[in-house]
Parts: sequence; C-alpha cells; structure tokens
Amino acid sequence: MTVATALVAGVDATPQLAEEAVRVALEKLEGQHPRAALVFLSEEFNRNAREALRSVSRITATTQIAGAVAMGVCTEEGWVVDRPAVAILLLCGDDGLAPTGTGLHLSLAGTAHLLSDWQSGPPRFGGCFSRLGGGFAHRQAPPATPVWSHGRLASDGRAEVCFPGMDIDWGVSLGLELLGSSSLVTGVEGYDLHTLGQRPALEVLKEVLPDDLRQRSPLPLHQLVAVIADGNPEEALAAGRARIVPVLAGNLDRSLTLARRVTPGAQITWGLRQPSGAQHEMSATLARLRQKAPHPEFGLMFSCIGRGPYFYGSDDLDLRAFRDAYPGMPLIGAYGSGQLVPTPNGGARLLNNSVLAAVASRHAAAS
Repeated sequence: MTVATALVAGVDATPQLAEEAVRVALEKLEGQHPRAALVFLSEEFNRNAREALRSVSRITATTQIAGAVAMGVCTEEGWVVDRPAVAILLLCGDDGLAPTGTGLHLSLAGTAHLLSDWQSGPPRFGGCFSRLGGGFAHRQAPPATPVWSHGRLASDGRAEVCFPGMDIDWGVSLGLELLGSSSLVTGVEGYDLHTLGQRPALEVLKEVLPDDLRQRSPLPLHQLVAVIADGNPEEALAAGRARIVPVLAGNLDRSLTLARRVTPGAQITWGLRQPSGAQHEMSATLARLRQKAPHPEFGLMFSCIGRGPYFYGSDDLDLRAFRDAYPGMPLIGAYGSGQLVPTPNGGARLLNNSVLAAVASRHAAAS
C-alpha cells in the first residue's frame, strides 16, 4: 500500500483549499490512484465542511472518506491551529476504509453526549471534537461538530470506519506526573472534597506540590487532577482502570471542588501536568509503541487542544516525538476536546488533556 499526506493552510476556509491539499498529496503518489482518504479540516470549515468534502470526493473519485472538523490539524510536515487548514492522508492499493471490521474501529465524535454506548462493543480509538469535551455526560449541547465517514456527513454526530488488512497498535500519553502517595477520601459534599484522612483536602494537596508551585497564588489548579484508583495508581492508569478528575477550585474552607463526584472510601493520588513531565512521558510511550510496531504503514495522532503548541509554548513536542520515533512515516492527526482510547474489555474511554498515538501495520499473514 502506498500512502501520501498533505498539509495545506490558507487565508480562507474554502473548498479550493481542500482541493489544493488533495493535489499536493496526489503528486506524492506518482500516478497511483487513491482508494480512500482521511481528511481533517480546521474549525473554520464548520459551515462549509460538506462542500469541502464534495471537492475531495470529486478529485479522488472515491467515497471512502472519513474525518472531522477539528480545532487544529497536523501531519508529519507540521501542525496548524490558528488559521484555515486541511490535512489529508490518501491510501492506495488493496487496502482502504470499511464500515465494519474485526479490528479497532476509528471512531470520530462531534458531540460528547452521544458517546455513552461507545463504552462497550467493538474496541475503538479516535477523537471527540465537541466544544463541550469532557465525559460521557448527557446534557444540553450545541449542534454537533461535523464528522464524516463513507464520504458523507454523519447526521448523529459520530462516524466510524475500520482498516481492513491492517493491525492498529496504539499508545496514550496522559501527561501526568503522580505526586506523593494515595490518600483516603473521608469527607465529601456534592462535588466538594472536604477531607482526606480526616485532614483538609487543600492542605493535603499543597503538601505534595513542588515548592515552586506551592508558592504560587492562586495555585495552578488547571494543571492538577485527582487520580482515583484501587491499588497501584500507576498500574491503574496504564491499564485504563483509573478515573481522572480535574480540580476546579480551592475553597476558603480548605476543601477542593472537583469536576466529578467522588465517594468516601475512595483512594486519591494527585496528578500534575506540566510540559517537562509530559514530554518525557510521550517519548516513553512512543518507545514502547515502536517495540510493538517497528515498521508501520502510517500513523494517526489525536491530541487534546490543551496539549500541543499551546501547552509547550512554541511547538508541538508531542508531534515532534512521534516523528522522531518513526522518521519519514506518513502521519495525520487532529486536535480536539477528547481522546477515545480502547479499553481491555472493548469499547472506549474518553480522556482529556491526553495524546493518542496509533500506527497501522499490514497483517503479518498478508506480507
């Protein structure tokens, strides 16, 4: 199979920009005809995604097209998060995209409140591009962000495809550094966590913070999460058994307001997100992925818009690590509000502030 990508940015989000991206990718195929395409459009295409999709289908002469409008897009050539852009990956040969299959389903969600049944069934990976992000909650939501499969916009805000003949391996970077040891939840009222081991929750949190963060006023709560797990929290995170709950506020009564309810008797370990730790974890994640899949055909990356260049300050060091791990590999990705990661028992869990790196390799029996 031959694979080619293109990343094109412009001033206006027009179908012509999508056409230019297709032509750039086609030139790399040197006369081969694409059978399928992955297409990610920047958020400026929200109103005219249908027209851009039609242009891609017309030029490639295929309806095997999947993708989404995202908050930013990337390929192995770089990233764009601040202006209209199109990222495309063309697939040639016998392999393409199928509506169903036995392997991992590439799943794209334009709205968070429709994801509850994706927690079971076939194993899934992909991204959520809803402006609401965070969780499988049922709540009032704005119109779904456009997502598509089989060359058509999905009417229910979600799309799925499979890669016949390909094995998908993946790794996820949570970007978390665990702080201190676990503490027992002893006092809760609604979303407010009052005590851990009979001590004020805010005091327990401050004790495990690095000195430079402890001295900040206000505390950098946006970088902190509560990791709720039975047993070893590192093992629980790696296995997908831990709950990751953002910290929303520190209160005058020394309680902490969390984004989700916790119950007395639960074990909490604090997690910190900062660039140095996240960069190291992403590199380690990709090293493990390369051991499982040393020579893939192409890669996919689904990153939180809170990571990438906004998180690191000037460049997407997660994308750079992916390119360094697989030099020259065609790669396409999108920045969204959530990352869908397979669970051991099927289905998927929805993460935030994470990066999912996946690679597609041809079945060993077909090589």
